[in-house]
Amino acid sequence: MPRGKRTISFIYKRDRRKVKFNQTKITDAIYKAMVATKTGSKKKAKELSDKVVEILEKKFGKKGIPRVEQIQDIVEDVLISDG
Repeated sequence: MPRGKRTISFIYKRDRRKVKFNQTKITDAIYKAMVATKTGSKKKAKELSDKVVEILEKKFGKKGIPRVEQIQDIVEDVLISDG
């Protein structure tokens, strides 16, 4: 997570529950994708999840609450842009 106070505190799950945001879940999902494709490392997964969080914070600001599907779309975009 980039330095400073995180502005994303909650997300909406598919079943519309509002839950606390957990960047580790993004990092773990990215790492699993890297393991499946035999690329990257845990450190690289964390760097990419930091990019995802940065985009989320710019897009949703302090009061916005992203849906899990929106987060997945951003993760996909970050992975594609990283190659």
